[in-house]
Amino acid sequence: MTLRTFSFLGALVFGSVSGPPPELVMTPGSEITARTPSGVITIRAGQTVRGSGTTTFKTEWGPVTLPNPDTYQRTYRWAGCQGTVGLTPRTERWHGSLGISFPGTGFHWRECGGVARAVVEEGQQHFDTIDQAMEWIEKQRSAMPHVYRNDGLVVGWGTVIPDRKELNVEVWQLLIGGSKPTTLPGATDAAITMNPHYEGAPNP
Repeated sequence: MTLRTFSFLGALVFGSVSGPPPELVMTPGSEITARTPSGVITIRAGQTVRGSGTTTFKTEWGPVTLPNPDTYQRTYRWAGCQGTVGLTPRTERWHGSLGISFPGTGFHWRECGGVARAVVEEGQQHFDTIDQAMEWIEKQRSAMPHVYRNDGLVVGWGTVIPDRKELNVEVWQLLIGGSKPTTLPGATDAAITMNPHYEGAPNP
């Protein structure tokens, strides 16, 4: 099967780009492979592109100039297809996450396997108890297949085709009381592997 490659370096965020550092799961050069009911997907963390300069937008209220945000490159490989996007940090928590995301603006990839865009996110999810974490996992699984490890690493992915031509991917590190768990009910450690550069620890 021929691997087709396409890329898009990210989109600017409308609104403030300042804020706390994002709660990342992956570091540059790390790679995660997950085997889920949707199939196998590999996520590789590329370079971090530091934002520089500003961009001016025309609005009905006049021009608005914003600093360009940092972007965190991620490459996704699934079913003989491959695509790269630049995820940008969230400036406030969204459904518990202060991580990075790409909202899938437009059809930014050459179509492959019916997919022409990505809606993806990565971050940490914080809980007080394991029961709260398991309730959250079940809620995520009701929308898209997810697999998870005993150490709290969670990956979910799927496609929405042909209607949206969309790849959806989520990468999460669950933290219980600020630390990675050691045991989670129903976890399958063999479902997710990572290279030696993987770091899933919380930010200091």
